[in-house]
Amino acid sequence: MRAAIAAAGCLLVVLVAAWWIRDAGPSQVPADSETPAAQPAPEAPTANAKPPAAEPEPAAEDTPDPVREFRIVLSGGLPTQDSPTVLRVTRGDTVRLLVTSDAADELHLHGYDLHLDLEAGTTAELTFTAEHAGRFEYELHKRHQTVGALEVYPASR
Repeated sequence: MRAAIAAAGCLLVVLVAAWWIRDAGPSQVPADSETPAAQPAPEAPTANAKPPAAEPEPAAEDTPDPVREFRIVLSGGLPTQDSPTVLRVTRGDTVRLLVTSDAADELHLHGYDLHLDLEAGTTAELTFTAEHAGRFEYELHKRHQTVGALEVYPASR
């Protein structure tokens, strides 16, 4: 058992190293190039010199994820022609579902195990963060009727 765990650990190290080497790409300096000569130091600013322009501040690391809003209208347990049936988002997005139904029911989003009570003729809202990548069906619980699917794609790096 220990030998299998050690072998799996070695394989993991090899895979990570291969991934790192693949992403590192070729060196930016050709092997036959020489090291550039030292550059002279910049001159000291004079009294009339303008100060250097301020560099733009880097973007905030904690910018909020986009809100993806979907309006779904249900008639007879099915989405109307203008309603989307496949909702495509990126992992980390905030998802807001605005659902209007002609009959009282409960919308259930599988995989996230979220529920939304629907009253006839009233718009109900369900907001959540798309944390799990994959395809998740949503249905009307009382009717046992699949309405559509949420597709959550991994965030690009």
